[in-house]
Amino acid sequence: MLRVRRQRARVARLSAWLFVSLSTLSSVAGCGGSEATARLDSKAPVVLSVSPPDPYTAVPVDANVEATFSKPIEPSAINNDTFTLVRAGSLATVSALVSYDPSTRKATLDPTRDLDPTAVYSARLTTGVTDTSGNPMADDREWLITTAGGALPAGALIKREAAATVVNTTPTRAVTVAKPAGTVSGDVLVACLALNTRRVVAGGAPPDWAPIASETSIPNPHVFGYYKVTGDSEPADYTWLLSSAAQSSGGIARYSGVDTNSPIEAVGTSASKVIATAGTIAGVTTTTPMTMLVGCIGVNSSTAAVAFTSPQGMANVWDLAGKRHALAEGLQASAGPSGDKTWSFRARREWAGWLAALRPAG
Repeated sequence: MLRVRRQRARVARLSAWLFVSLSTLSSVAGCGGSEATARLDSKAPVVLSVSPPDPYTAVPVDANVEATFSKPIEPSAINNDTFTLVRAGSLATVSALVSYDPSTRKATLDPTRDLDPTAVYSARLTTGVTDTSGNPMADDREWLITTAGGALPAGALIKREAAATVVNTTPTRAVTVAKPAGTVSGDVLVACLALNTRRVVAGGAPPDWAPIASETSIPNPHVFGYYKVTGDSEPADYTWLLSSAAQSSGGIARYSGVDTNSPIEAVGTSASKVIATAGTIAGVTTTTPMTMLVGCIGVNSSTAAVAFTSPQGMANVWDLAGKRHALAEGLQASAGPSGDKTWSFRARREWAGWLAALRPAG
């Protein structure tokens, strides 16, 4: 009998505790949610897609400009101050009606008159854009638009025309990458190599290749960048000699529209021997509009399972195993700071990389 009374007393105390706890939670929810709930909604909104999607396909002069977000946006935060369109080389914004559709999370900029034909425009969303919880975009998002009407002047836009890559899962004393398809005189080739602890020996780069960056400040990985202005006669492939045999990977991207006299405008490098699921490479500052940002990052892994996500506003060009690395690119319409560029990884790794701006010919 005594045992039954004790069990009943415990049940009564537990019921009272549950009643008080549930009442407290209900009271907090009625006041607009808990601090923990607020903390859960602290992620910055991200632009998932834009339209027109790239500057290499000309659009009609009456086209609208659109951007779709990752989460609901505060409608009043989408306005003529935070969503703008400017013709390249001009400081005046295009007169437009700006709106936001909560059902699709899409912002639309509708110019009040037709755009100029055969022209390049820069669209921009600023960090004044906030979600419905007040979280701002982490960085401005800028992209280029080209209107139809004829061929753009030579060098008006830098464009990647092709790429070639190689993966060496078995250690080798050299990295050999094929010449990208369609290479012609006056192209600019950009190469990235990722090596398992080794280095490119002095004088080990192919003839006429100049260094962009050599990030060897941590034990592993070592990441290198090079560029070359092509001539009338180019070999079928290019070979870099290493200090000793190593797992490696490498690639060459072929660009047109680059200033062949001074292709590289600015370079930044970063590395971390602290394992992490993201790597941030220091941004660069450009003095010329319409540059092409090219960034390469390597991680201490040889497996393709360590997937990369490219920085906001940059598109993936290649993603290689061997010595795991990725190259990404993105046009920067305006001169000025690019902002730091962050790649995320599926697994925690040490990382190293570089970021360079290619100067346009026009």
